[in-house]
Amino acid sequence: MVCGFKKHFRSFLLLFLFFFAANVVSAQINKADSTVQVIAYWSKGEKQIYDLEKTKYKIKGTDTTKTNVINCRVAVTVLDSTANSYTIEWKYLYCKSSENNELYQKLNDLSKDVKFIYKISELGDFAELLNWEEISAFYREVFKKISKEISAEKPELEQLIKNLENSFCSREYIESAAIKDIQQFHFFHGIKVKLGEEITNKIPIPFPLTGAEIDTDLTLFLDEIIEEEDNYIIRCRQIFDNEALKKVMSEYAASLTKSMGTKKDFEFSKDMKLSGDVNTSALIHDSGWLVYGFNITTISVDDVKTVEGNTIEIVANE
Repeated sequence: MVCGFKKHFRSFLLLFLFFFAANVVSAQINKADSTVQVIAYWSKGEKQIYDLEKTKYKIKGTDTTKTNVINCRVAVTVLDSTANSYTIEWKYLYCKSSENNELYQKLNDLSKDVKFIYKISELGDFAELLNWEEISAFYREVFKKISKEISAEKPELEQLIKNLENSFCSREYIESAAIKDIQQFHFFHGIKVKLGEEITNKIPIPFPLTGAEIDTDLTLFLDEIIEEEDNYIIRCRQIFDNEALKKVMSEYAASLTKSMGTKKDFEFSKDMKLSGDVNTSALIHDSGWLVYGFNITTISVDDVKTVEGNTIEIVANE
């Protein structure tokens, strides 16, 4: 996997390195002791364009079903730089879904100009979202337009649109699920790791839409330092606590059923086998900019696996 990882991006890394040669003022790769500290060495006004691909599918036995792909393009701009923080703008330029769903495609079309303004520390790790209220108001306007266009022709979708609005516009959703791409982008920033050693810890992560935290067992390691290209690969795996995962998912399923006004026809039983993990990897340049990263979340309920993948790749030429 590592060899393919490197080969796929070698063609544009020379251009990438040339662009940053004048901007990098301090190295985060210490070749003497094979350590890496992931730090953002960025300047006000710097901007990078990224392509995102989100996939979602289910696996039962040898069958794969309900595959959906969403492709987005994002502009990441450094709005301000101080001694101890950066202010970043994350703007979706477009999103396109492979799923033939009128409601979700309209939501993607109308949401293309949403901007997330947030702070990161001097190291580059995520600190806080600054404009969640602005984002909430933006989404409410989006749902008003959708409701006018769709509800008149398909009144059966009115309640679904309302439920989606309540979720998308809530602070809990915006500060967890809505910034999931941003959190993946900055996932490794701020850490220091040595080649050949593993970092292990127990950390909680939020469950999307509810914000409830689930404990995970984390294992993180520096996979490779690619000296000739001044970048490196870091990988991490988080394994969910099964009982905590079952509790949170059961509570969410019950609340969703209630909000939809439908009969509860599914419940997590004590005998049900439930597990999940999150795998995150990133190829990062010495400047602290992400070159390529992927995140795969797998939830298994008995013999059915739900897999969500998200890749982020820098665009060498717009």
